[in-house]
Amino acid sequence: MIQLKSNCRSLKSTITSFIKDKVPASACTTTDKGRGRKDNRSYKVYCLKDLELKNGWNHIRSITVVERSGIRHKQQYRNSALYISSLLLHAKEMSKGIRGHWTIENTLHRTKDVIQLEDKNYIKNKTLACNVSILQTLAISILRLNKINSLKFGNEKYHNKVKESLILITKYLRI
Repeated sequence: MIQLKSNCRSLKSTITSFIKDKVPASACTTTDKGRGRKDNRSYKVYCLKDLELKNGWNHIRSITVVERSGIRHKQQYRNSALYISSLLLHAKEMSKGIRGHWTIENTLHRTKDVIQLEDKNYIKNKTLACNVSILQTLAISILRLNKINSLKFGNEKYHNKVKESLILITKYLRI
């Protein structure tokens, strides 16, 4: 499942036109409260089996339309997003997958961007950039495995300390 954004205008237009007058295969709603905000989400899953797609998109089986509304920072908001999938699942299952994506985004990608400054890394070689990203993810995993909740603290404590870092690595891996 991936989010369908505006950089795929033709695909987005084709799919939204197709589902315009269709009845969803399934639907569900969720409400979350916490951290001074309230979020309402409506999930509608549409089957795309009768839609012929070209240019490598023929594996898409469903689209999930997510409409979000609520209050954040004492301000009302409303937005929507589209998610394409090669599976046709019930809306409740799709909602879990979509929310799971945001869990990854908030716990890993944001951490890599804010704490490890990955977005400010201007490595031009794609292979090297990929390897550095893998090493950063590994470092985060090792710190979390060792119950070091503050990644900033962990980075500061263990950078340039090979022996101490090796102890962290081998502690749970039994090497």
